[in-house]
Amino acid sequence: MSRKNRFSIRICICLVFMLALSGCGLLRIGENRGQKLINDVKTKTKEVLSSISGDDEKDWDKRTAELISALDKHDKEGIRKCFSEYVRKNDKNLDKEIGELLSAYSGPTDSWRWSGSSTQSYSSAPEENREYITCTAVLKSGERHFYLYLEYTTIDMSDNEREGLCCVDFTTPEVQAAFSDGKRELVSYAGKKAWENEDHYKIHVATDHKGNYETRRIAGSEMIYTPTETNFSSQDFVDFANTNSSLKDLKEKFGPGNAWQDYLETIYYKVSDGDDLYVCVTYMEGSEEQEIYQITLVSEENNFLKSLYLRD
Repeated sequence: MSRKNRFSIRICICLVFMLALSGCGLLRIGENRGQKLINDVKTKTKEVLSSISGDDEKDWDKRTAELISALDKHDKEGIRKCFSEYVRKNDKNLDKEIGELLSAYSGPTDSWRWSGSSTQSYSSAPEENREYITCTAVLKSGERHFYLYLEYTTIDMSDNEREGLCCVDFTTPEVQAAFSDGKRELVSYAGKKAWENEDHYKIHVATDHKGNYETRRIAGSEMIYTPTETNFSSQDFVDFANTNSSLKDLKEKFGPGNAWQDYLETIYYKVSDGDDLYVCVTYMEGSEEQEIYQITLVSEENNFLKSLYLRD
């Protein structure tokens, strides 16, 4: 079944469901039978939507794996074939963009995973009546993580051959970390908010950044990382917070932190509890100074493993 047909089924089921709920004359067939019909429609709606979602996710995984495989092989034609017919016809710089992507990422990809969950969107811009999903694939090569933000058109209601992969936005760990940390002065990269309409149908490659710095993936995000030789446990931070809420005093005892995101008022410290474990210290403005509000245990991918401390 095509995506467009499944989309039509989705609409029809929703319409029937609304008619059932509204008590339309066609469905006024007795309270018990009417309620049974409503329940049946609810069940069928869940089944169809679940099937649609599952099919899309499997297809999305497969197509992304094909793109990464072509990228590792430096297969220019293979990468080109991953894109929708619309992109192949209309992006006149596609071959150049593929070359830039291959220059920026030498691979090989040891593993890859999705960062967070995908989002489903609809665009009604002129000549762009489409439904699409977006997600970010994290490619691990050696000890470094590279990022592919992807836009994939699932339904093209205008029949403009947009179905398929439409956009790739590639960033290095250095660019991603500076952008994620809110340190925009280190990169010219501005993300998709700066894109015009046709920017959603091409390859973007961002590698430029100012200075040299180490990065590390913490709590599901790439961050600028400052290594230290300290060896504290998560309990050390909890014991401190139970007697002293001053962020200034915490920094004097444990140091300034290994990573921080000032705009989120968070600081991360590597702890000795296990491999790739950190405490996330969240603070807030107090009456006289910044005060510790919450401490949680996080890992490389998980932004919440355990709550350790929460101020009353």
